[in-house]
Amino acid sequence: SLCKNAGVKVKIITGDYRVTSQAILSKLGIDIRDPSKEILEGKELGDLTEDELTRRVHAVTLFCRITPDQKLKIVHALQRSGEVVAMTGDGVNDALALKVADIGIVVQNASDVAREIADLVLLDSNFHTIVSAIEEGRIMFHNIQKVVLYLLSDAFTEICLILASILLSIPLPLTAIQILWINIISDGFPNIALAFEPKEYSVMNHLPRNRTAPIVDSKIKRMVFVLCMAKASIALVLFLSYLQFTGNYIYAQTLTFAFIATGSLVYAFSTRNLSRGIFKHALTKNPLLVFTVILGFLLEILIIYHPFLQKIFLTRALNGIDWIVILASGLLLLIISEVSKGNTANSK
Repeated sequence: SLCKNAGVKVKIITGDYRVTSQAILSKLGIDIRDPSKEILEGKELGDLTEDELTRRVHAVTLFCRITPDQKLKIVHALQRSGEVVAMTGDGVNDALALKVADIGIVVQNASDVAREIADLVLLDSNFHTIVSAIEEGRIMFHNIQKVVLYLLSDAFTEICLILASILLSIPLPLTAIQILWINIISDGFPNIALAFEPKEYSVMNHLPRNRTAPIVDSKIKRMVFVLCMAKASIALVLFLSYLQFTGNYIYAQTLTFAFIATGSLVYAFSTRNLSRGIFKHALTKNPLLVFTVILGFLLEILIIYHPFLQKIFLTRALNGIDWIVILASGLLLLIISEVSKGNTANSK
């Protein structure tokens, strides 16, 4: 059922007789409801053309009395129909099909030839290991998407902010060293933690993505655009407001830096899941993210208030009201991030 929910189709290819194969499938819990469509014997397969086999291969669950060259035909038929094929085997006769398949998998006691050709060797010869590998691959892909979204949205925020200041002929809201700090510390630490985000509850309830689908799909692009525009707009408003009201360029620059750095840390929690709300995931599931956010914030406080670091990073101390403004702006950014997730999920 786990494979079925994940859109993984399991097909049995064997040289055994039909009755023996059906008995084994029955013990495995794989029911054949329509033998005329779901069972294909080697003799019948040999009479089919490539096009006929391609049309029938999806409906077939059991291939019996199959020869090594017919295994290759089955793999080719599945690939022609757009499937990503993982082939398992253990003998020399399986070598060619293992080589042609997208992923060749052999069991622990496979022949040396098969092991040499295979992409994956199962040390426990357990089918569940293959399912676990699929699950782990999906977790890794989703985490890569989260990291890419997090980094791109922050990088484009800084680009948009600097570009806007140039077009408006106003002083730069951030210095080069402040941007470097944000990229390395405020973004860098949570970025590492997001790469180790635990699996989502529904990771095996999604159909496989298209093999040609990019990592940065339309959903990610929309979220990057919404987040970077929102964050850059808020930062620009804060900078211009403080510059006008205080007349102190360093003060306005420090507050802008504090907002962008704090906003990055806060909204890292929103990127833990790209379709569900922030409060549907316990923070304890990724303690590394909590630690890196706290560490990043403490280091941010240090360079804002430590006299020596103030000279290096061109900052000055902020008061309590300033931090209320920063945290309120960060909360607004978090809300925008959550709303953008809902919109992109609905439009997917």
